[in-house]
Amino acid sequence: MRRHLRSAIAFLALGVATTLGVAWLMTLAVDVQAGTQTQAERYSDDEQWSVTRWDKAGAIQVKSVRIKGLNWSPQQAAGAPDTRVQGDQVTAWASRSPDLGTEWLELEYARAVQVREVRVYESDCPGALFKVTAFDAGGREVEAWSGTDPTPASAAANGSPVPISTIPVSLGFAVSRIRIYLAADKVPGWNEIDAVGLVSDAGDVQWARHVQASSTYASASGTASGGNPGMLVPSWTRLDRPGRPWESGIANREERVVDARGWPMVALMSETDNLASSGSVNGQQQQLLQLQSYNAYASGTSGLSSGAVALGTPSAARVPTPLPIRPIWAGLVGDSLLYGLAWFVIWSALTVPRRFITEVARCRRGACIQCGYDLGFDFINGCSECGWRRDRAAMAPPRLAATQSANGD
Repeated sequence: MRRHLRSAIAFLALGVATTLGVAWLMTLAVDVQAGTQTQAERYSDDEQWSVTRWDKAGAIQVKSVRIKGLNWSPQQAAGAPDTRVQGDQVTAWASRSPDLGTEWLELEYARAVQVREVRVYESDCPGALFKVTAFDAGGREVEAWSGTDPTPASAAANGSPVPISTIPVSLGFAVSRIRIYLAADKVPGWNEIDAVGLVSDAGDVQWARHVQASSTYASASGTASGGNPGMLVPSWTRLDRPGRPWESGIANREERVVDARGWPMVALMSETDNLASSGSVNGQQQQLLQLQSYNAYASGTSGLSSGAVALGTPSAARVPTPLPIRPIWAGLVGDSLLYGLAWFVIWSALTVPRRFITEVARCRRGACIQCGYDLGFDFINGCSECGWRRDRAAMAPPRLAATQSANGD
């Protein structure tokens, strides 16, 4: 039993060693980016998450890029106004396309108050506002105002101060969420909104902390391929969850690459933070450079390709793939068992036939089939050298004596 257990452990160890060797060989020999490429992007508020995945036999590489603070995103309408003059400004929200039906912005505020008025900062192509609604405590949408925008379309003048449309509101309940509607098909051009202030009956002004929109030019200004990035991210990569700098708000951009190798299942992986390893500047400077790089890309002055890969690539040079050392347990165990079994089959194929031929030859010359000691064909009493069949031989006389006694001899 112990001998079999030791053999099983030895073959399993061989399987693990083979799995590691194959994974590391795949790192050197397989160019995963020459394989099948799949992409998906998702936009949420002012965040973009894009995933590019490459698949090739023996290798999987997944690249995750997250960008916060997208130009023209709904969240650009959150907070106090920061667009100084009229015109097409990246610091304001813009719909995906101009002049297409009705667009809306839904804004949430920190405190529910009795609203006296709503102030809408129309930073580009004003005059499209035609309705304001509010949501009560039960989530029911109630019309608070409708009519003609106080700021006419003729007020549009690039370089002039941003006009403010003041909408009087009188409701019988406290409000922390409103929605404004724009007739985009009535006023030509992008009807951009910089901020929306909620004025209480006490005269204090709140600025939205969270904004949603019917559409956003942030998605049109990139190269959105659609789909669900989460479907391209295996759970063992942990790329479905952003890193700590992103979640804590320190970083406004994150670029991580997970590379996995092994065959037939990927067994080992490595993770690279491209932005953290792209320079030696401190964190704040690095984030500033990242934001400047993205803004340059969005304005078309960066010289990078407009593809999704270029959007998430800080430089044209490909980052070398590090040697994978982190285990992917399902693949590591599966490959190790498979290779261990393969080594056992190979060992059996090499040793069993040879052992059979050796034992037959020893038996034909009357020797111990285990050690080859000359027994003179006395196989019943076993081998005195290695002990082969000696336990059976020791039991033979009592059985013989019992048989003779029964026969009356």
